[in-house]
Amino acid sequence: MTTPEGKLKDYLVKRCRELGLYAYKLSFENRRGAPDWMVCGNGKLCFIELKTSSGVLSAAQKKVLAELGTSSGCRVWVCRTENQIDGALAGLCYV
Repeated sequence: MTTPEGKLKDYLVKRCRELGLYAYKLSFENRRGAPDWMVCGNGKLCFIELKTSSGVLSAAQKKVLAELGTSSGCRVWVCRTENQIDGALAGLCYV
């Protein structure tokens, strides 16, 4: 049986394939807080953390997401629903 977060992951990967985007599962060596996914396409990049409706960002996740958003200029999303995933991906689909 798939977990609620697993269902979001499956949806994200499916939508990226449908939209011609590339989704990469992330982890950082020797550092906590990496967002779950880096998604790119059409010369754009975003980072996505998937959380259930009751999921809470850790202090390390908050710090890393803020750093990535500030230092990279890329969008950083915390998605809890399929609609939020669609919203995050929409910005990568238009040139």
